[in-house]
Amino acid sequence: MVIIALIIVIACTICSIANSTKHEEMEAVMTVEIKPLQEMSSHNTNESPEIQTIGISEKETKVTSTQIVEVAEEVQLIFSKAEKIAMGKTVYKEARGECEEGRIAVVAVMINRLKTGSAEYGVENGNIMEVITYPGAFAYPKDMTDEFFLNCPEYEICMSAVEAAIAGEDPTKEHFSEGARHFYSVVEPLSEYEAAKREGIDIYVIGNQAFHNDMN
Repeated sequence: MVIIALIIVIACTICSIANSTKHEEMEAVMTVEIKPLQEMSSHNTNESPEIQTIGISEKETKVTSTQIVEVAEEVQLIFSKAEKIAMGKTVYKEARGECEEGRIAVVAVMINRLKTGSAEYGVENGNIMEVITYPGAFAYPKDMTDEFFLNCPEYEICMSAVEAAIAGEDPTKEHFSEGARHFYSVVEPLSEYEAAKREGIDIYVIGNQAFHNDMN
């Protein structure tokens, strides 16, 4: 009986040692498998906002702010009904007597200025009203009521130009790869100061309007 009891004790001890060893091996395996996952999920939040690094299958892709702007420009901008009406009023004041291409080009100039995000064109919060009401930028008719505009004979052609430009049409890109951001009438004489700013610059004429980007 003593021998049998001794055998049972030895067997239990061996099993206990085996289980303990197996448990330690399991922990070692889990440590090896989990550690890389923890490293992959880490993210350096101190990176420069100009460049973001995206880890993809051991390769890194650099995304610059310039590339972000390029992607944004490919996305069609969305304007509210009130903003479209305001753009239409500006076309009425600036180009209602122009050809269809000329009217669309005027709206395109507004949108091109908005896309720059530049304070030079009054852009602070990224909305078109800042652009078209910026002092000295456009002949925006502030006193024109919506009722007058909606019932005027030129309403349809002005709003058609707005919708076309919003959809991506820009006749000035025939000459300027990024589209024009300025225009002036070639019929009405410029002041001496305005003429001096435009002397010798590259212009593209559509109808009675000269479109350009450069300024002296």
